[in-house]
Amino acid sequence: VQSMKKVAFVQVVDVGSGEKAEQTTLDKAASENSEGIQGLRDAIRANAPLSAKLEEKSVRIEDVVATSLNDDGSLTVYIDKSAASH
Repeated sequence: VQSMKKVAFVQVVDVGSGEKAEQTTLDKAASENSEGIQGLRDAIRANAPLSAKLEEKSVRIEDVVATSLNDDGSLTVYIDKSAASH
């Protein structure tokens, strides 16, 4: 993520809007991977074009829990609006 030079398209998926059981599973996964998630957020902050693209979409970096680089060069960003509290 940090080394991405061009950010043409970013899709945002809110994974925190599911059922209570799904949210519990998501919370547990986020807790168990907190260091990796923080590293991802740091990498996003270090990438000015990506940070700007997320800001355009009103996405707070603190809400990002995962990303996926797609074959077409686009990026899917997974957010959980309650993630900042983890």
